[in-house]
Amino acid sequence: MSATRFILKCDDFRGKSGRFMHFNDLVQENDVLCSWGVIGWYLRNPNKEHIDYVKYLLSTKKYYFWNYGFFHACSPYEFQNKTSFSQKMIL
Repeated sequence: MSATRFILKCDDFRGKSGRFMHFNDLVQENDVLCSWGVIGWYLRNPNKEHIDYVKYLLSTKKYYFWNYGFFHACSPYEFQNKTSFSQKMIL
């Protein structure tokens, strides 16, 4: 029988922070996979340390990142009632 695997789906990855590092410890200690939603707005001017850290996380094969939208918190939501062309331009 194969082992059960869990994937934690998390929102609003913004880089290294106290909260993220605490969560990261839980991921490592419990050997689970983690899927983070990344908000594009926070990646407008990333520093090298941030990029290197994301690359490191990806190299561990425990972290996956997905597009959580560019603005995320704007109203109306950036993808709601938009054409596919408009959504593609946002991405």
